[in-house]
Amino acid sequence: MAELHVYAAEITASFTILLTPATAQVAALLKQAQEIFEPLPKDMASGEFPTTREHVELGRSLFFDPD
Repeated sequence: MAELHVYAAEITASFTILLTPATAQVAALLKQAQEIFEPLPKDMASGEFPTTREHVELGRSLFFDPD
C-alpha cells in the first residue's frame, strides 16, 4: 500500500512539472490575444443595421438549419 502512495506522488509531481510550461505558454498566448483583439459589444445593432424581429428569426433559422 505504501508503494501505491509513492507512485501516486511521483505521477502527481511528473504532471505538475509537465503542465507548468504549458500553463505559462497558455497565459502568454492569452495575453497576446487580449492585446490584439477587443471584446465584442453586448449589442451588435447599429443605426444602419438595427435588430429587428425578422433579423432574429432569420438568424435562428440559419443557425439551426440542419442542412
